[in-house]
Order: sequence, then structure tokens, then C-alpha cells
Amino acid sequence: MKKSLVALAVLASIAGAAQAQSTVTLYGRLDQGLLRYNYNDKGASAATYQNITKNALVDGGFNGSRFGLRGTEDLGGGVQAVFNLEAGINADQGSSTQGSTLFGRRSVFGLQSATAGTVLIGRNSSPYDDIAADGAMMETSFFDPSITNNAPQGLVTNAVQTAKSMGDTLLTRGPGGNGNTAWIGYSTRFNNSLRYNTPTMGGFSASFMYAMGEDNKVGGTPAAPTTTDASATISAYAKYVGGPLMVSLGYQSEALGGTQATTASGLAGATTLVGANQITASNALVSQKPVLVNTHLGTSYDLGVVKLGAAVNRAEFKDVLFTDPVTGVTGAISAQNESSLSIAVPVGAATYSLGYAASTGDSLGKASGFGLQAKYALSKRTFAYGGYTKVTTYDRLKDAITAAGGQVQDVSSYGIGMQHQF
Repeated sequence: MKKSLVALAVLASIAGAAQAQSTVTLYGRLDQGLLRYNYNDKGASAATYQNITKNALVDGGFNGSRFGLRGTEDLGGGVQAVFNLEAGINADQGSSTQGSTLFGRRSVFGLQSATAGTVLIGRNSSPYDDIAADGAMMETSFFDPSITNNAPQGLVTNAVQTAKSMGDTLLTRGPGGNGNTAWIGYSTRFNNSLRYNTPTMGGFSASFMYAMGEDNKVGGTPAAPTTTDASATISAYAKYVGGPLMVSLGYQSEALGGTQATTASGLAGATTLVGANQITASNALVSQKPVLVNTHLGTSYDLGVVKLGAAVNRAEFKDVLFTDPVTGVTGAISAQNESSLSIAVPVGAATYSLGYAASTGDSLGKASGFGLQAKYALSKRTFAYGGYTKVTTYDRLKDAITAAGGQVQDVSSYGIGMQHQF
């Protein structure tokens, strides 16, 4: 009898230890708001934009709603197996986000070590996305005029862009996504990716991600084959946090179109000057590698009674031809130089924030905006918020569309909302 009791005690202790070494956590957040927004919409005419005002119940006024599972298992020697599955949801409709992908926000597993860092494979959020809001004191809310998630991918195509096609992406604006911000933006998540995060050492940390693309192919005929290289993406950051100071540097090159060997009929035989190179109809679009490159430097300093933030970013299109809306000349699209300043003031359970952002380039012109918001903590996991933002969109595109009969105006919105985390 005593032996049986001892055996049961040993088994119970082993089971308890195994359970303690493996954990799974269910988590998430729900965020909904009431918003009144004024934005540009494409009218019945292909060349016309109209300005409209809507009232809407929207998801993600502060952060997108989601639920997820994360877990760890102790493998011994200070190494753990880890996983994270996260699904985005439109809480106002009960539908999925990220194109209805089941775990569209994140689907990764890998290994982590306190001394060697973490390796994750699968659908990762990018390192650039992790630091893009470091210099923004408005926490990537809908009222932040600078932070732009989910870049306007229509810009990075292997074709000649006109003022109209550019406007389809940049002038049509609404709630969420990149609709209410001044910056060009970037993509946040990538399939088939490998990511490594270093441990934090002396306040320094870094991360690197490579997404394979996996979309290379061969087309055309045996006599005249056309090839498409894989649209690989590279993203990385380096960061320092010491006391009240934070400084971060991020880089991301996302090749959304791959290398496509195509015809150049869009140029209709024209010859245009791009930098020091003559681009002709016979070679303009052959073997181009259209990419969007963002390089970001952000910093913040916490004085206790106030927190200050600033950031600069360079958004550069490579191998993207652009028809200037004013001159009509087709050539390379110039980079956008972007900047932001913001401030957050905590007062008891409330935090008040103000931000300004601008994006300037020779091809698109200037976009700028400002936003203000208030956030009030109702508990540790629930808060209410409200705010206002106004963005003046790219002036060279706006002037071209307005001249064609469109009514392109400034974009503005205001509203209130609530978020609960679990």
C-alpha cells in the first residue's frame, strides 16, 4: 500500500512538472468606435473624385480587434519551443480581416533562448512594423496622422503610373488602413518568412526577417519565355532603450511585383530621361524589379510629466515609372521624405496626445496632417478614447485630379470608441 502511494505521488509530481513546463494562453482585444469622416471617393466618371461624409461604426479605432493563442514548452537547457496564432476580426461585423485568412495577423512557431535569441518561421509581422510607431506618441490610433499600415500596393507595379492611377490609391481615403494618414506606408505581415530576434543586451536589441515570396515562375512561349523572380522582402531594425530615452532604426524593402519581363507598350514609343539613363519604349519595362523601400529613424524621451516623440522616414519607389501629373513626362518616381512630431501628456487616468506629420517629394508633392486624441483608462484592461484628425493629401496629384473635374478636398474625421483586452 505504501509503495502504491509513493508511486502515485511520484506520478503526480511528474505530471505537475510537465504541466508547469508547457503553457498555452488565449488572449485578444475588441475595439469599436463611432466615427464621422469626410473623405474622397471615386465618382461614376473614371476621371472624377467626389467628396462625401459618412457616419460609421468602425473596428480598430485604436488597434485592430483580434484573438490569439500563444504557447511555450520548456525543452531544457534554457531553450523553449514557442508558437503564436493570431486572427484579426472586424468586431463590428463579426467577419475576418487580412483577406479572411484564418490566422492573418500571425502564424509562427520556433525556438527561443534568453541568451541566443528567438527564431520564428511562418507568417510574421515585420521588424520594421515593430519600430515604425516608436516615435509616435499617439499609439498608431486612427487619429495618428503619420503611421500608415498596409502600404498602397497598387503603386508598386510594373507599369507606367498616371496621375489617375496614382490617385486611385492615394486620393481615395476612408477609415482605417492608410486612408487617414500623410505617409506613404508599408506592408506589415509577410508569408513564408524567417525572422530572428536578438536578446536585449545593455539596452540594445535587433531583429531581421527574410520573406521568400515563393512566386517565381516562367511564362510566355519556348521561343520567347518571360520570367518572374520571387518577390522577396527584407526587413530589419536596431533599437536602444536606456532609461527615458529610446532610439530605433528600421529598414524594409518589399518587392510586391517581382521581376517581370513585360512589353513597354505603355510608353507608346516615347523616349524619356530618367536620371542619367535614356528609357525607351523597347526597354523601359523589361526586367524591372519594382519595390517599395522604407528607412525609418525614430526617437522618444519620457520626462514623466510629458513624453516627446519624433521620427523621419524615407519612402522610395524603385523601378516604378511615373507619368508626372503636371508635365506629362514619364520617368522614375521620386522618393518621399517624411517626418513627424508628437507629444503625450498623462493626467491621472487620462492621456492627451497631439501629433503632426508630413510627406514631401518632387513627383507626388506634399501631404500633411495633424491629429489629437484623449485616452481614459476605465480599468487595467479597458479604456475609452476620442479624437480628431485632418490630412491634406498630395498636392500635385490633387491639382491634377481637380483640373480634370474632380472635387478632391482635405480628409478629416472625428469620433469616440472603447477597447477591451483579455
